[in-house]
Amino acid sequence: MLVLHAADLERQGIDIEKMSQMVFYNLIFTKEGTFTGEQRQIASATSQKYLKADILCILVEKQGNFTLWRENKDINLPAKQAVIAMTEKEHYENPFEPSINTSIPALTKVNSIKPKSENKTANSGWAAKNQKSIVY
Repeated sequence: MLVLHAADLERQGIDIEKMSQMVFYNLIFTKEGTFTGEQRQIASATSQKYLKADILCILVEKQGNFTLWRENKDINLPAKQAVIAMTEKEHYENPFEPSINTSIPALTKVNSIKPKSENKTANSGWAAKNQKSIVY
């Protein structure tokens, strides 16, 4: 069990009056309840019950009152990792896939498409005369 002063948390931007959860040493804590100065032993006993169940607790003291915060075991943040500087190009590219050229190819103008001339020696008859092939 850790006992902190509210002023120490407020210097870090944590307002215990308005928040129901906070992150402390990369663990998420949920506000459990507030106890008066006379109820300090009850707050301490409650904290000890959580500690026996392997749940960390923080008691935050403010103006003689104690707020109990318990660790939220369901949601823990991953360990802090070092920040790696990135160039702007790396920021927009997937490092696991090869770079893809997304530019549109230039269109080429086709002047005309002419059918093949008929081969008169190979086929004869109506089908041969009316059959035309288009070359692209």
